[in-house]
Amino acid sequence: MLIGISGMVACGKSVLSKRIHEHYKSSLFLREFKEDDVVFNKFLEWLYEKRPNTEISFQAYICENHSTKMNEIWKNYRSENKDSKKDHIIIDRFCIEHNIFARLILAKKGEKFLNAYQAMFDMMIDKNEIPDIAIFLDVNFENFKKRLFKRNREVEVNNFDENLDYWKELHQNYRKNFEILCEKYKVNAYYIDTNDMTEIEVFNKAVEIIDNHNR
Repeated sequence: MLIGISGMVACGKSVLSKRIHEHYKSSLFLREFKEDDVVFNKFLEWLYEKRPNTEISFQAYICENHSTKMNEIWKNYRSENKDSKKDHIIIDRFCIEHNIFARLILAKKGEKFLNAYQAMFDMMIDKNEIPDIAIFLDVNFENFKKRLFKRNREVEVNNFDENLDYWKELHQNYRKNFEILCEKYKVNAYYIDTNDMTEIEVFNKAVEIIDNHNR
């Protein structure tokens, strides 16, 4: 089963994804990006620094990178003769979520760029990238900000005030757009309100969701 761990930046996806992978011993795990991905990190830096004319290139890289990595992990899954009923692939953010970021960023570039990206996205994404279930970690803006600063990714923290409007708009629209896309792509989505939960409580709830869905 393909399981997507979803939600706003700094909501706890990576921590939860790793714990779920460790819990299901036979699972495979796909990180959103590696910490040492120099291309992603440079694009991210340019995004927060508002470097002009890099937006569609960044979104194209994200789309191509994710699609390539999904093809690779499915190849490994099949070569190891995994069982689709009990052997899971855990992905830290899945394809349609990248569309949420891209549409927000490219909307400011105008309809031509937005339509060009959407055409590429529609051609690139196939059914093997759509999870059987998605677990969405909900977080309010106050906790998002606390968690963002706690993880202390330099490029995000140093440019936070300059990008406050971007963060607020992203947070305000993230779940709404996620729900729309899940309906469009027929994703079974579950939602966890993480605001008053510990990481262990979130993990236990996620495992409960996965096990109950499997029954």
